[in-house]
Amino acid sequence: MRIAVCDDEKNIRKKLVGMLDEIREICAVELEIEECNDGDVLFNGEYDLILLDIEMPKMNGLLVKERLEKTNTAIVFITSHKELMPDAFGKNVYGFVSKPIDEIKTKEKIQDVINTMEKNNGKILLEDYQGVHMIFFRDILYIQSTQKYSTVYTTREKILCNYSLGEWERILPVDDFMRCHKQFLVGIHHIQKLKDMIVLDNEQQVPISRRKKMECKEKYTKFIIRNAR
Repeated sequence: MRIAVCDDEKNIRKKLVGMLDEIREICAVELEIEECNDGDVLFNGEYDLILLDIEMPKMNGLLVKERLEKTNTAIVFITSHKELMPDAFGKNVYGFVSKPIDEIKTKEKIQDVINTMEKNNGKILLEDYQGVHMIFFRDILYIQSTQKYSTVYTTREKILCNYSLGEWERILPVDDFMRCHKQFLVGIHHIQKLKDMIVLDNEQQVPISRRKKMECKEKYTKFIIRNAR
């Protein structure tokens, strides 16, 4: 993922780059980070995400946003001018960070945006004792919670990670996965049969709780109808 940090204040840029470096290490995501001090240089390259100051001397962030509206570049605005926020909304705008920068809240915001973008791209990086794994959502058969951890079962491997099922529900596409049991989240596209148990296309059986049965049947039916179009 290519990220630009654009702010006319050098200390702000350095702080944001430092946070991105921490996120890169903690989340094991590949980030290519560039710095610039004004919006006019952002059109020389293609970026997945821009951390963008609103008020800059040559080309401000609002003009940059307008120029990028036909692209898929995500924008997080960095600003001390809250009165400008109503003008800063747009389809590419994923949120706002206020100056002075709160490090904890800002890192959380940036991580949320990166996770959302990875979700939209249909893949996520997970790390376990064997190393880093690139997981495509379409390859996930089911996920089982194990106390504070969860095990992801894919078409090729299984990976223990420190995501809860609640976190997975926020990360994964809501139309393609469903919670069938308090301990199980299943990839709908891998379901072969749904009755008293869920049978996946690898013949694996996953339990379905009594209170979830009707909800899961309805969601599975909607999935079949939607994908039959």
